[in-house]
Amino acid sequence: MKIDALAHALPSEKLANDDVIQLFRTASNGKHTPSAWSAIERNLAGYLKMSGSQGRYLAAPDESPIDLAVTASRKALERAGKSAADVDLLIYASVSRGWLEPSMAVGVQKKLQATNATSFDVVDACASWLRAMHVAYGLLASGAYANALIVSVEAGMSDFIHFDIADAKILERYGAASTLGNTATATLVSATAEDDFYFVFRTFADDMDLCMMPLDNFATFLPELESQDLIPNKFMARSTVLLRKTLCYLVETFNNDSYLRRKEFDIMLSHAVSVGLARFFCRAANLPVKAYFGTYAEYGNTAAASIPLAMSLALESGRLKRGDSVGIGLGSAGITVGIAAFTF
Repeated sequence: MKIDALAHALPSEKLANDDVIQLFRTASNGKHTPSAWSAIERNLAGYLKMSGSQGRYLAAPDESPIDLAVTASRKALERAGKSAADVDLLIYASVSRGWLEPSMAVGVQKKLQATNATSFDVVDACASWLRAMHVAYGLLASGAYANALIVSVEAGMSDFIHFDIADAKILERYGAASTLGNTATATLVSATAEDDFYFVFRTFADDMDLCMMPLDNFATFLPELESQDLIPNKFMARSTVLLRKTLCYLVETFNNDSYLRRKEFDIMLSHAVSVGLARFFCRAANLPVKAYFGTYAEYGNTAAASIPLAMSLALESGRLKRGDSVGIGLGSAGITVGIAAFTF
């Protein structure tokens, strides 16, 4: 498999940390004494500062996430010298979605007019893009398809953020949503005779309740989750425990793999939820911190689009070049950790 082209598209509105705090302030208006809200706001501002967040982009009400996906897809196709008609496999790999049925991929296919494609979704929280790359790798190698377009759209999810903060306990579980940013990315890959793609995934299902976005009927499937005090259709993360465990699982998985330990990487990429956490992973895995290229500070947590966004930006800046050895490490709800290595 070869990555022919990458591209990204950003919405029009850029928010600083103070703008995000204002969204929480507005939604929580009148529900706290001034001193109580000041304490909550200090905690929220401290969380954003500690994570290294400086800003993120947010889609305006009149900006369609599907349109962002189509813009990114057309850029990628143009860069590869191909058209939508050349795409015979289209995979939508994102947390964000507007419906459960049919696949979100068909909405992108329709607007893009990729008339020769078959489409489906790969859904694995923030690991969705890397999972989709692994799926595409197998399908292209089988000879079933020649050109695959992987689209990640993280936008249009403001209604799933719990801005109404009633107390510090709610902030602890729902404050992580303050770091979410919007973008759309497109990754065009094609079949090739030789490559060195290497993928490793592990899932630690006992920790599935540390990061969730449950539907209204979640307790029908796992009644024991009722005790978790989940709010349907709202993004929840028990960030402190989640990040600590994810980092441990990721470092353990990397260090236990003899192939990865031998690799030397020109650039390291990750699903980023904190500037410091990504650097800590590099040090713990004995990787050069200077090789890391991140997007979190300026673009926020862009979920499944984090890594293709980083690759697209690295390409545009000249930080990523053909022939570079690329390393990818991510942690995702599940808890799932995924690692990949390949030559770009």
